[in-house]
Amino acid sequence: MKGIEILLQSCFYHSFINTLGQADTTLGLANLAGSALFSNLQGNINDIGEALGLSELRLSPTIVTDPESDVSVLGLAVEAGVDITDDFSVSLSQVIATDDPTRYNLLYRISDQLRLRGSTNLSGESRVLLEYEARF
Repeated sequence: MKGIEILLQSCFYHSFINTLGQADTTLGLANLAGSALFSNLQGNINDIGEALGLSELRLSPTIVTDPESDVSVLGLAVEAGVDITDDFSVSLSQVIATDDPTRYNLLYRISDQLRLRGSTNLSGESRVLLEYEARF
């Protein structure tokens, strides 16, 4: 169990440091706060998701920027997903209390190290991401 804890801590710190390296300190602090706050709640959130028949239900902090005033505040996002197969899943994500459109997400696990993600809000913003993960 100790090895898993070390892996989770290193992933958390990598995420935090990586965000700070991108010159977005607010997002880094949001990730830090969210990890501390939501780690205690995630078990209950998972239970709610399972009761609803979801493979994944997640709350996470996010940065919400008002395009008119260029002011950013801490927001809350929710994502609900369903595994279609062992390698393919779909999810919806929404930032709570904003007018941002819902995001429609696809995830295809090519292998244990490669994942292909696709996402769109059906309002002109779409992205595709190929992820490579190596554990050591």
